[in-house]
Amino acid sequence: PNPTKGMFTIQIDNRQVTVNKIEIYNLLGEKIYSQTQTANNNWQIIIDISQQPVGVYFIELKTNEGSYHEKVVKE
Repeated sequence: PNPTKGMFTIQIDNRQVTVNKIEIYNLLGEKIYSQTQTANNNWQIIIDISQQPVGVYFIELKTNEGSYHEKVVKE
């Protein structure tokens, strides 16, 4: 859900896409989360930013087909 309380899931519907790395940044551009994926069956990835303060965060998802950016609000 967006906004989130801290836990959210990234769901990949295209089975041809392989997630290589997930990075999350705060509004100041500071990296607050980084996860490198090693498995090819990572179509559902659970992320926990519950320890971070309330605010807006930006997700960068790096895949074999390019990068994807999304905004998430933590309440």
